[in-house]
Amino acid sequence: MFRYFVDKNHLCVMRLRKGFNIAKNCTGDSIFTLPGRPVDGTGDIEVRVISVPLDGGETEYLATNIFDESLTASDFKELYFLRWPIELKYGELKNQFLMEEFSGATSISIEQEFFLNLLLSNIAALLKKSADDEIQKKANRSNKYRPHWCQAPLTLLTHRCVTVSGTNVINHITSH
Repeated sequence: MFRYFVDKNHLCVMRLRKGFNIAKNCTGDSIFTLPGRPVDGTGDIEVRVISVPLDGGETEYLATNIFDESLTASDFKELYFLRWPIELKYGELKNQFLMEEFSGATSISIEQEFFLNLLLSNIAALLKKSADDEIQKKANRSNKYRPHWCQAPLTLLTHRCVTVSGTNVINHITSH
């Protein structure tokens, strides 16, 4: 994947598994060469590997094709963790809404199912925000309860949408 980004001139930062050889050999901020494979028609590429200490005492190893030395390990740590909301959304779509399991057989039915799942995911996020806001208004300082949307099955979301279907669902959600 890293080679793909380099070949397409895209900048990237990705986590390396600790067992990966260049991660094992990384000492802070290092440049390594990934050898090409003549059989595949690929050449050698350079990779910057940065060890990033985490708050819990562990170390993450990040590979990048950004060689600007003014960017420090701290900058890359911040950049890397900006991806978490995207990862969480992808995990939600994949695991809770089964985004990769389509029941349709035609391209149009798969596309409709894809966009329906996005819509349901966004409605779930709006409902959760509404519930969080309501709890925040009513909660005292000792009550730190926060509903986690994964605890509510999709049927609850569907029931909630049906319950308010007599009104415009979007207006109902955004008005609360």
